[in-house]
Amino acid sequence: MQVSITLCANLALGGIGVEALASGGICNMLIQTGVVIVQSTISSFQSLLGQARGRGGPEGEAAAERFVACACAIALGLSVFLVALLVLIVLVCRAFVFEPSMGRGALLYMSSAVFGAPSMVFFSVMRSYGSATGRSASILKAVGCGTLAYGAGAFVVLLFCRGMGQSILIMMGVVFSIAWSVAAIMSFLTLDIFPVLKRSFIQHEWPAIKSSCAAIIHAGWPVGLGVASEMSANTMLAMFVGASGVAQMSVHQLCQSIELLTFMPSLAMNQTVSIRVSYFHGKGEHDRSRIAHHVAMVFIFLVALAEAATILLFHNPIYRAIMSDTGVVSARFGGGLYDMFLVVCAVVVFDALQATSSGALRGKLDMKIPMLMAVTSYWIVGFLFAMVLARLTPQPILGVWIGICAGVFCSACLQTVRFIRINSVGRAEMT
Repeated sequence: MQVSITLCANLALGGIGVEALASGGICNMLIQTGVVIVQSTISSFQSLLGQARGRGGPEGEAAAERFVACACAIALGLSVFLVALLVLIVLVCRAFVFEPSMGRGALLYMSSAVFGAPSMVFFSVMRSYGSATGRSASILKAVGCGTLAYGAGAFVVLLFCRGMGQSILIMMGVVFSIAWSVAAIMSFLTLDIFPVLKRSFIQHEWPAIKSSCAAIIHAGWPVGLGVASEMSANTMLAMFVGASGVAQMSVHQLCQSIELLTFMPSLAMNQTVSIRVSYFHGKGEHDRSRIAHHVAMVFIFLVALAEAATILLFHNPIYRAIMSDTGVVSARFGGGLYDMFLVVCAVVVFDALQATSSGALRGKLDMKIPMLMAVTSYWIVGFLFAMVLARLTPQPILGVWIGICAGVFCSACLQTVRFIRINSVGRAEMT
């Protein structure tokens, strides 16, 4: 759900042209990266909420509401920092990494799109709350409204503003920010979150509020750091690709768009298995935690295989639907695009498995060891493989994506083995 508006944004930018997709797409990736890191840092509230509800009783429900309110407060503080950081990153990249035209386009797009980041953070909190309380339909309505808002806005911009040159990117960024604001506001309204905030901040003692905030941050910082290791490695690789030219960057954004689309079921499974495992963990039913994880792994593996098969069968229509200037890219890559799709399919499958195991570990509040696994997988394995293979393969971007695939595969294996081991002894080793 969360990536749907970002995916639509990449599709609309691809409709403008290769340069728009390259410059605007890298900004969307940076925004998504920052939001996911912040979201992951806060996401421990979902496991804490699930365990509180698993304990039951009035105290458990009060604690669950308190965790939601504290997550919203933490999100507000981190969002301000995120906006400033994203603008700074684009300014640095424009000066030292991007080609002049691409750098100017990225700065124009980010200047307006960055204001959608706080709304994305708040929406992610509401999505986690809705999933934990069995109100996913409300989140679907909210994201549907946001997607429709983006579709209508992008249609108007593409219809009336095509002659504006690179300035059209400012308008597309405004549409992006408005769409996410609509999604966040609708999620607040449909989940009726204001009474929860009122009860938590007015009726609870401040020591309890402080304790809940501290619990979220203490449990969440390893998750945020682990996700940051993955996203920062991917971002650094994207910067490397961007320095190779617009054609390479546009293909990278094409692959990112496909991976974003296919990651939606995996993201949903990550949330679902985290909620179920945390609930059973709170009740001390470790056998049911194991069953929930194994069923989720089998199901998401089959879904990922179906997605990979669809990508391979319809790679040409997908390519032409996302890229408007197919001639520019085809002249640069030739038949190498099919190899890219093969690697992307492997990433889709392994990413689905690692996302599911990651959610299960978070449900058991096992955070620190998975963080070290993520750093090892994405920097020591993935990043190094990518940088070496980028110089050995005919197209640098192909080597980069093989490295990404290696990192995701390593993470999936390590986290799956970790969950099986800690669940067999009935507790998460918080070391």
